[in-house]
Formats: sequence, structure tokens, C-alpha cells
Amino acid sequence: MADLLREQADVKKLEADWHTNADDIAKFLSAANPNWQFKALQDMLYTHLQLITEIVLDCTKEIGNRILQQPTKTRSI
Repeated sequence: MADLLREQADVKKLEADWHTNADDIAKFLSAANPNWQFKALQDMLYTHLQLITEIVLDCTKEIGNRILQQPTKTRSI
């Protein structure tokens, strides 16, 4: 249980870092071009992060399901 809580804390930290990076990119781009509004860029980047997260979770579930469908003798995990 402690390992799971530690992993969840690690995921939350990495997600926060990811969003901080998106904020930094939005700040840079909006400073480089005044026609690009910070909030619009931030929203776009946050949407991108959400979509990537959903794709990774879907792929992870699919891989897990494939592993579980293998006969027990052939599993190497």
C-alpha cells in the first residue's frame, strides 16, 4: 500500500511538472508573438496533455488485457 501511495504521489508530481512546462511554453510563445494569447496557448497545451494521457492509459490497458489473455505458460511477467 505504501508503494502505491508513493507511486501516486510521483504521478501527481510529474503531472504538475508537465503542466508547469506547458505554462513555460505558452509564456515563451505569447511573448514571442503578441498575436498569440497566453491563455489560448495554455488551454491548447493542457488539452494536448489530456489527450496524450488518455492515449497512454488506453494503450496501457490494451497491453495489460493482451497479457492477461495469454495462456499462463507463455506469460513472462
